[in-house]
Amino acid sequence: MHRDLPRAITRKDGLLEPTEATKVPTGMHRENRQKFLRQLFASHPELESENSVVLFKGAPSLNFFETDVNFYPHQEATFMYLFGVNEADVYALIELKSGKAIIVTPRLDPAYKMWMVVPDPDFFKSNYDIDDSIYEDELQAYLEKLETKCIYLPYGQNAAYSKPTDVANFDWLSKFKVDKEIAYPVVVQCRFGKSESEMKVLRQAYYHTLQAHQHIMQSARVGTYENQIEAIFQFEAQSRLGSKFLTAMPVVSSGANLHKLEYHENDKRIEDNTLVLCDLGIKYNGFCADVTNTFPINGKFSKLQREVYDLLVGGVKLGKDILKPSTSVESLHNEILGYVTKGLMNMGIITKNENGIIQQFMPHLSIIPSGHGETEVGYDTRTVKALEKNDRKATNLTYMWPKLKTSSVVTVSVGVYFDPELLPLMEDIVDIGKFTQYAAEVGGARIERQFVITETGAEELTPSPLTADEIEALMKRSA
Repeated sequence: MHRDLPRAITRKDGLLEPTEATKVPTGMHRENRQKFLRQLFASHPELESENSVVLFKGAPSLNFFETDVNFYPHQEATFMYLFGVNEADVYALIELKSGKAIIVTPRLDPAYKMWMVVPDPDFFKSNYDIDDSIYEDELQAYLEKLETKCIYLPYGQNAAYSKPTDVANFDWLSKFKVDKEIAYPVVVQCRFGKSESEMKVLRQAYYHTLQAHQHIMQSARVGTYENQIEAIFQFEAQSRLGSKFLTAMPVVSSGANLHKLEYHENDKRIEDNTLVLCDLGIKYNGFCADVTNTFPINGKFSKLQREVYDLLVGGVKLGKDILKPSTSVESLHNEILGYVTKGLMNMGIITKNENGIIQQFMPHLSIIPSGHGETEVGYDTRTVKALEKNDRKATNLTYMWPKLKTSSVVTVSVGVYFDPELLPLMEDIVDIGKFTQYAAEVGGARIERQFVITETGAEELTPSPLTADEIEALMKRSA
C-alpha cells in the first residue's frame, strides 16, 4: 500500500533528503503493463484482438510452520513489476483486447476485520493504479461473461535456478483453454532494462542504502557486535524509506568470518585491527539496492589490508570502464578476474595460475547484471531470467548473460577471500607463508557498486566513497 508520507524536499540532483520518501511515480506500473502487451503483440500479433487474459499469481501469505503467526508478505517480483501491489494472496489479470488490469482478492469473513485490515475491491481501486478489482469467488463468472478464449499463465523456469514459477491452479481452469508457453518469455524480456520512472525509484533505494552504509562506518567501533551493525542498517531502512525488507539476508562479517561469502550469523564481537564486510541493501517499493562495503573497524587500513582493498577498487573501476551497451558480461567477468589474479601474483600470494583453479577458489568475483527480472538489479538482485540453458554461461557460480543494453543496471562485485580450508587445494600455486599471513590479517574483502548502462558507457547510480583514503576520511569525521 502506498502510504501518505510527508512531502519530500527534492534536491537539485533529483534525490530526496535522507529522512524523506516518495510514492512510486504515477503510472509506472501501467507503463510496464503496456510494455508487456506491446511485446506480446509484437511476437504474437494474433492475440491483439483476442478475448483472452493473462492471469498472474501474487505471493501467498505464509505462516511460521503450524502456527498462526505470519511472515511479512513479500510480493513476487513480476507481480510487483506489473501491478505494484504489496498485499499477499491476490491474483491479477490483464485483458488482452482492452488492456484492463483487474486485481482479484479473496473474500474473507467479516470477522477478520476484528484482527486485521481486510482489503476489499474498493481498497485496491483506491490505492493502486489498476482498472478494476473483484473477489476471487467472482473470477470464473467474470471470465465466462468475457467469453474468454484462452487464459495465458506465465509458467516457466529460470535456467539459473531449480524452481519454476508459481501459477494459478483453480479447479475450474479445466473449463477454459489454458496456455503456459507464451506469457513467460515475454514478461522476462520486459524486465530487461529500465524506464525513467523505474530509475527514479531504484536511485532512491541505492542512495539511501549508501547513506545507511556510511552511517554504519561512522558509528561502528572496536567491540561493536556484528548484529548491532545489522540492527543499525535495519533502523536506517525503516526510518529513511519505511522499508521492512532488505534486498537479501544481511551479511555483516569480521575477523575469521570474512572469507565466508554468505555469512549470515552476524553474531561476533568485532575485534581491533580487523576488517568489517557489510553486504546490505534496502528494498524500496520492490526495488533492490545491492551494495557491499569493507572497512577497517578502527578507521585505518593496515598495509596488507590496503593492498587487497586497493586491488578491489581497481577491479570496480575497471568494470565501470568496460561497461557499455553490447558488453559481454562474461568478458567483463573474465577481464576483472584476470586483473585481480594478476594483482595477487604481483603481491606474491599466487605463484602460478594454471588449470583454472584460481577461478574456482580464489579470488571469487561476481559481475551481476541487474534490472528487471533476475539478474539485472531491479525487483530482484538478479532480475533477468535466462530462458534456456544456452542463454546462461556460468563461471564460478556467477550469473552470466551475453549482452548488456542501454538502461540496464549492473552490479559490479569484486572480492578476494583467503580461506584456510581451501589451502590444501592450492598449496602448489600459492606461497603458503604469504597466504597464511593475508588470511590472518585480511581474511577477505568485497566491494559492490551499481551502475546504469548509458549510450556511451556507464555511471554509478549515485557517486559514493570508494577508495581507501575516502573510507578513512569518512570514518575520521566521526572519531
